[in-house]
Amino acid sequence: MAGLEIQPILLTFKSKELERAYLADHFVNSLKPMRIAMILGLSLFALFGILDAFLLGENNRALNIIRYGIVCPYMILIFIASYSKNFKYYGQILYSSTIILAGAATIQMALITYPKGGYHHTGLLLIIFFAYTFSRLRLPYAAVSSAAIVILFLINSIISEKFTSETTIVNTAFFLASNLIGFFACHTMEFLDRKDFSQRSLVTQSNKELQQANKFKTELMGIVAHDLKNPLAATLLNAQMVELYGERLSMDEISEYTQKIQWEVNRMLEIVNLLIDINKMESGKYEMKPEEFLIGEFSHEIFDEYEQQASSKSINLNFECKNEEMLVYLDRQAIGQILDNLLSNAIKFSPPEKNVWFIISGTDSTLQILVRDEGPGFSQEDREKMFEKYVQLSAKPTAGEDTSGLGLSIVKMLVDVMKGQIECESTLGSGATFIVHLPILKRVRSISEF
Repeated sequence: MAGLEIQPILLTFKSKELERAYLADHFVNSLKPMRIAMILGLSLFALFGILDAFLLGENNRALNIIRYGIVCPYMILIFIASYSKNFKYYGQILYSSTIILAGAATIQMALITYPKGGYHHTGLLLIIFFAYTFSRLRLPYAAVSSAAIVILFLINSIISEKFTSETTIVNTAFFLASNLIGFFACHTMEFLDRKDFSQRSLVTQSNKELQQANKFKTELMGIVAHDLKNPLAATLLNAQMVELYGERLSMDEISEYTQKIQWEVNRMLEIVNLLIDINKMESGKYEMKPEEFLIGEFSHEIFDEYEQQASSKSINLNFECKNEEMLVYLDRQAIGQILDNLLSNAIKFSPPEKNVWFIISGTDSTLQILVRDEGPGFSQEDREKMFEKYVQLSAKPTAGEDTSGLGLSIVKMLVDVMKGQIECESTLGSGATFIVHLPILKRVRSISEF
């Protein structure tokens, strides 16, 4: 996956979403080591206080101010701040400032106790390695911290004039080398950590895809069992009628039964083709097959199919095509599925004695389909999930019709494949209006132009 690639120098994922996820994961995993590092840092500075009194034979006030008046209180404050909710936004900055302060304090104490306090150099080295490798300081902050410590040492060495030029060069080389080692250690650890995170992300994504595939398989079995049960039962019944009473049936009656069988078989075939198309759309393999046709004539055919269904529920289906002679270049089958699902839903969920409007209009570059009903409408919760697969919304079919929960999801997928837009205007209890905008692949023409 391209998004999992890591830029080797800056150590960032190419995917911004993955980078944000990694930073959140890194914060969670680094918080405990960071707190332990601050506790050990306090202990280390306290230990140095004992060593100062023992080795120097005196209690140096300046050292105590640096140690107990500045560094230790600051560490305690950062430790307390680490329990705040907003620490994830500025935790790395505050922790790197703690490292810089500890490094600067150690340098200053080394200068104050020079030449007796040489052990402070070792202490600084321990602080640097410990801060970089244990607490998982991120690379940018490690780079700033290491550079700041070396620069502070140079500035303090020059100002104090306690070191000879040779000593300054040797110590600078020592600090620079130790910081570089710590820096590269930090770089290596973060790189390996990011590689591990990318692998975990890949596994997580694969598991999600497997879960979705398993869910789809389960839902598919449910849909097949539900939607194919009735036409299979009807087909079996009609076939048994012909088998049992064929000798007593007239040719017209036999023809009627065979037509019913053929109708039910076509119905099952449509369901299977629909499920295949859904799978193709989800996998990106659905191929559009645009053709030029009269949108007015085609819409009339769809209207005629649903007018009888609407009349059977005492619903008044109103049709209007703003330009009957408009020629469009689109996928005829996809347009048919969009219209079928929108009109079927509008009639299915509308109470008797209501109206459904079906309006076709367009411009030179866009086809607009509008379907409006006077049904129960949609709540805000329904509108947020109405285009998801297999979702059962709060509204129920008014005549007990079957619903698979696929209709609107199919419409949305087809509209997306055709690079169009669909919007729903609805208030609960006041009906719903679906408006589809589809870009036309060729200039819209009128049949009168030929």
